[in-house]
Amino acid sequence: MAANQRAKSVGPESVIVVLSPHVDDATLSVGGSILLLGRMNGVTVYNLFSISDHTRSTRFSSTILATTVRFLEEQIAATLISYSPRFFVLQDSSLRSKEERSMVQRLGTILRKELARDKPDVVLVPMGVGGHPDHEVVFDAFIGLLQEGSVSKEQVRLYEDVPYANPSSVESRIAKLSHHYGLRLSPEFVDITGVFPMKMKAVGVYRSQFQSKDMKRIRDYARWIGEQGKVSSRGPSRFYERRWLIQ
Repeated sequence: MAANQRAKSVGPESVIVVLSPHVDDATLSVGGSILLLGRMNGVTVYNLFSISDHTRSTRFSSTILATTVRFLEEQIAATLISYSPRFFVLQDSSLRSKEERSMVQRLGTILRKELARDKPDVVLVPMGVGGHPDHEVVFDAFIGLLQEGSVSKEQVRLYEDVPYANPSSVESRIAKLSHHYGLRLSPEFVDITGVFPMKMKAVGVYRSQFQSKDMKRIRDYARWIGEQGKVSSRGPSRFYERRWLIQ
C-alpha cells in the first residue's frame, strides 16, 4: 500500500509530539524515528502514566522507589536520543481501579489542553497493539480528540507498540481498528539502520524493565520490518520502524 500523501510532511521547523503510555514506550517503539527527527526538530515525549510499581527484572520495595528509578532511566534515555520528556502524574493500570472509561475521558481532557498549547505538526500515537490497558486508553483518548476535530488525521502517525508488536498482533489490531473505528490505514516505513545501535543503547537503559531475551525480540522485529520495507531484496539486513497513516 502507498503512504497517504495528505499526511503532513516533516520539515526543519516542525513540532513533533510522541504520546508514550509509559516512560519506556517511545524509545522502544519509535526511538529510531525520534533520533532521525531530532536532527531537524525538537521532539517532546509525553510520558503519560508515569506513576508505576511495575518492573520486570528488579523488585522494588515501594511505588515511590520504582517510579523514581523509571524516571531516572527515562532521563538518561532522553539524553541519548535527544528528546524532551514531559511527565504526567497519572497512575498506570497496575495501581488504579479498572474503570477505564473515566480515565479515557480524563486523559482526553489533559491531551486536549497540552496539544493545544504545543500545536504539534505531527503526533505519534500508540496503536494499542497487544491489548495493554494503558496503551488502549491512550489510543481511545486520542481518537476522541480526532473525532471531535481537536486534531486532524493529517497530523497523526500511529506507531506499533514494541515489544508487543509482532506480525499477527499488528494484523489483528489493524482489523479491529477498521471494524470498530472505521479507520483505513497505510504503512510508512522508516529506515533506522544508521541509528539503530544508538536506539538499542537507549533501550538498554531501562534495566528495570528488560532482560536479554526482550532485547533480542526488539532487534528481530526491527529486522523483520526491514524485510517488509526494503525496496530491494538484495544487500544486508536493515532495521526499520513502521508507522501507520490514517487515510
